[in-house]
Amino acid sequence: MGILTEVLEVYAKCDVYLFPIDCFNIIKKLNIKVVPYSSLSFDKQKALKEVSTDSYRIGNTIYYNDDKRALVEGRIRFNLMHELGHIVLGHTEESDYNENCANWFAGEILAPTVIIYEYFDYYTESAQSSIVKAFNISLEAADTKIKICQAVRQAEEFNSINYFRPPDSAYKFPYDSESLKIYARFYNEDLQKLIYNVDICPICLRDLYNGEECSDCKRKWLRYGSRSIFDEGWQWMNTQYI
Repeated sequence: MGILTEVLEVYAKCDVYLFPIDCFNIIKKLNIKVVPYSSLSFDKQKALKEVSTDSYRIGNTIYYNDDKRALVEGRIRFNLMHELGHIVLGHTEESDYNENCANWFAGEILAPTVIIYEYFDYYTESAQSSIVKAFNISLEAADTKIKICQAVRQAEEFNSINYFRPPDSAYKFPYDSESLKIYARFYNEDLQKLIYNVDICPICLRDLYNGEECSDCKRKWLRYGSRSIFDEGWQWMNTQYI
């Protein structure tokens, strides 16, 4: 099976419908053991770091470097999904090809290219930070996604074809394409749009989709000040009238 098919299977088995994904919950649901380097003896940590300062897999056990002084959270998440990729793709030996496949799996399960391609403006200066925030990936991984999307866009313009959506049947699911099946998984028919993240406005408690802000409450905040929610109810703090 293809890499995106394996990504879809993991999404289905682990009930993934929003981003950023919970890497540890996915690994747990797949009955895979995960061991942080910090839990091991000094000698074992040293031996593992000589093999990889990121992560390593032995059978169905993932060992990973959890030192956030050395690695950002987005990198740690990528390393975990990289090793998961080796497992679900059935890799039994080390090779450049297998490493590339595991990298591709990690990149797609954390931040599907088709979602970034369809939903983000990857030609703007804010694209990198928006993608990092939405999917909790590293700056390096976000840059890779941006370059992939730009390359696909250039190919589309050159060949006059759409890689992800047939021209006369957008938003009609499912498609045979693996990328479109991923898109379809996160497409909300009731709202008639793709939903990759849901948050709640702390003031009016309405659902906020895909990083949007509550415009009404933002205007009230600018007019009356900021406030935080506590168990006792609303409390005003750092009020600044303008």
